[in-house]
Amino acid sequence: MRARMMAIGAALALGTMALAGCSSAKSPHVSAPTTSTTSSAPTVTATSGVPTVVTTTLPPITTPQIPSGFALAKSQWEQGAMAASADQVGFWNQAVTDLTGAESSAGSNEASYATAVQELQQLISIPETGDTPTQIAEAQTDVPALDSFFSTPGLYS
Repeated sequence: MRARMMAIGAALALGTMALAGCSSAKSPHVSAPTTSTTSSAPTVTATSGVPTVVTTTLPPITTPQIPSGFALAKSQWEQGAMAASADQVGFWNQAVTDLTGAESSAGSNEASYATAVQELQQLISIPETGDTPTQIAEAQTDVPALDSFFSTPGLYS
């Protein structure tokens, strides 16, 4: 038991000496570090034996922007071009939903959104096979108009 107490006492003495050796001051008193904020990289400097911590101001946390109805509809239009023709209607229906939801916030573009919705709905209504000459003409008019609206010239060519 006595040997254990001596070992603990020696460890405490070594720890105290180590702490005293860390400070350049003659007293065992250790000052708290000072903190300042700057835009530079974090560094630690010692002035007059007292460590100074310089921290970096982090950029503000930003919330990711939710894509607009137009951007979502354009994405559907583009994905439809890559899909099998039988699957395009699903993408076009979603584009109609996205544009319809965005019409009220489209401002001066509200009329062009409404026209694009109408053109998409016409394309959706055309059957997969057995198109009449009128339906073919509608598609030949609507697709380039929608490519123009979405700034995707020749996407469905």
